[in-house]
Parts: sequence; structure tokens; C-alpha cells
Amino acid sequence: MEKSRVLQLPDVKFEDIYLCFCGYSECQPLHSFGPTTRPNYIVHYIVSGEGTYKVNEKTYHLGPGQGFVIEPGSMTFYQADEKNPWTYFWVGFSGKHAGEYVSDLGINSEQLIFRSEKGDDLRNIV
Repeated sequence: MEKSRVLQLPDVKFEDIYLCFCGYSECQPLHSFGPTTRPNYIVHYIVSGEGTYKVNEKTYHLGPGQGFVIEPGSMTFYQADEKNPWTYFWVGFSGKHAGEYVSDLGINSEQLIFRSEKGDDLRNIV
């Protein structure tokens, strides 16, 4: 069984950008989500292990220190590795300027994967 923690935030306090939910998951082998679309942005950051992210007819094999972004309305699928399943955390957000802020970070439909050495800092924030 997947071991996870999730925080849902039903009340919107701001219009420009706002947190919808966040969480942390230690996935079981081959645990998957999708294919599906989401109504908001979701950023996943991989702490350990490996997995696969599929979007826009592209497949990415990702590991620790890497992350992926789900854009609203995009059909996505992701799955933990069979032998070395990933542990990751995620942040879901939305707002009338969310897309603009994501774009300012260099994330777009052609660049949905990133690497960060700030994993400990990111995990503490979440």
C-alpha cells in the first residue's frame, strides 16, 4: 500500500496564485496515476527512487533531484519503478497568473522536467 500524507486546502485566499494541495508519498512498486487531466498545476519533486512520467507523447525516466510539472488540462500518466519505486512530494496550485509565474521559471509545454539541488529546502517548505 502507498504511504502518503496529503494536505487539501479548500478555501481560496488569493486570486493571482494559490495553493490547492500538497503532499508526500512513498510509492509501492509500479504505483501509478492516470492517464488523466488535472484542473491545476502540480509540481512533483523526486526525493529517492525512480519512475516514469508520460506527457505530450513523450516519456521521461526520472530519479532523485529531478522533478516534473503537470499543466492544467494536459493528459498525463506517471508510475513508480518496479524495482526502485520513487518517493516524491508535490504541490498543486492555481490562480489567474499561475501560468505566467510558471513560465517565468522557464517551465512550459516543451520543458516540463527540471533538476534541483535544493531538495531538502523544498521538502522542508512542503
